[in-house]
Amino acid sequence: MHDLVGAYQRIDELYRLYIKSAFPLRSEILNRERDELVARQTVLSQPPLLEPNPIYPSEGINLSQAEARLSSDYAGISKIGQQLFPPGRHLYQHQWESIQQVLENGKDLIVTTGTGSGKTECFLLPLLAQLVKESLSWPNISTTPQGHEWWRQDNPTKRTSQWEHSERPPAMRALILYPLNALVEDQLMRLRMVLDDDDTHQWLDANRGGNRITFGRYTGQTPIPGIEGLQRIRRLGRELRRSDGTYSQVLEELTKNPDLPPETRYFFPRLDGAEMWSRWDMQETPPDIMITNYSMLNIMMMRSIEKNIFEQTKNWLSEEGHPERQFFLIIDELHSYRGTPGTEVAYIVRLLLSRLGLSVDSPQLRVLGTSASLNDDEDGRRFLKEFFGRDPQNFHLVNTPQTPTQPDAATLAEPYATAFRDFAISVQPEPTKGSPLLTDPTVTTAMGTLAQELGRLKQQEPNEIALGEGER
Repeated sequence: MHDLVGAYQRIDELYRLYIKSAFPLRSEILNRERDELVARQTVLSQPPLLEPNPIYPSEGINLSQAEARLSSDYAGISKIGQQLFPPGRHLYQHQWESIQQVLENGKDLIVTTGTGSGKTECFLLPLLAQLVKESLSWPNISTTPQGHEWWRQDNPTKRTSQWEHSERPPAMRALILYPLNALVEDQLMRLRMVLDDDDTHQWLDANRGGNRITFGRYTGQTPIPGIEGLQRIRRLGRELRRSDGTYSQVLEELTKNPDLPPETRYFFPRLDGAEMWSRWDMQETPPDIMITNYSMLNIMMMRSIEKNIFEQTKNWLSEEGHPERQFFLIIDELHSYRGTPGTEVAYIVRLLLSRLGLSVDSPQLRVLGTSASLNDDEDGRRFLKEFFGRDPQNFHLVNTPQTPTQPDAATLAEPYATAFRDFAISVQPEPTKGSPLLTDPTVTTAMGTLAQELGRLKQQEPNEIALGEGER
């Protein structure tokens, strides 16, 4: 949301109009008295509370420059991660620190920086870099077999496994664990944006023999539960055809209407990409990155139908001659696992490691997590020891002080205050009538003017980058 105050004013106005139309009074005096009463603050709504994000220190390098600092084994991370970090965007210091600690120092990682600090990138970048490195050894993918898109038939009688033509060892390389399905869905969209982007596919085709870094959501919303049967196969076929049709419609709408946000496409799965189609496909060929919640993980480990997922991962980890293989266990919102629920999840984690043939202190295990409240003190280290069972000294905690740098509130005097006021008036003179799209010419012109007046406009630099990065 880019218009917080305007959104509040519009909702407040809609409530007042509803009361006025739903409860009309014959007396004009009473009508005026009612309108005056509901117009008072705190009667219908509270004014919005805004919490500004601090300005986090920048490392001053983009992802391509970060890649150049790493071992050549990780060459290509700037291509895989370009949707996370477009060329004009720089890494924060704590994001670069996370990459170094995991990839170069072999540390486990807990990120406790604030909201809006890019915590997700702190664990995604090291994971993607590790997969880029491992994929160097993957054999080229064979030609897609005939009948691969079996679901295009109206009444299919047989299902073809999604990745049966891939010759690399199937295994979960990473498990991302969330407490809620809503967070799973948000992460799924992020992975679609990164791994199912056209540029990512082209790079993998040219440099990794057509392989894909596969990912899949394994929750109650993933089709199809149960054991294969003709009716279930046809049901899955209908769902996949519907999903494919929806994605095609979205692409068509994006072509017709350039004002639609381009990220709209990532709300929907792309069936010719890296995302897994169904539970059955994941049971046969586990995705490189699996996303689920702890309740579903617990159920999966109790059922025989998902046994193959853990067995294939265990075989991949224990294969002789490959001690360098690593399993990434990523737990987001670590602060939510306290008390009895936390103990339950801690036991689920131990059971998972046992199923994969890993000890809690195995060098093949890499633990990454995020938390809003974990401190780097005795209590914080004790929690990590009790939750994961690993040596707490192997954890590196990233906690950037949330101290805004220049420009701070003191610098927003004249002429800055005038510049921001003029910008707001030119973009949205009437807050109750809604805000224009960011691609609107009025907005882009106003952004350029604001960047110029603040002295931040660099040569050939997009306005949003100039305004977002500030003085460098």
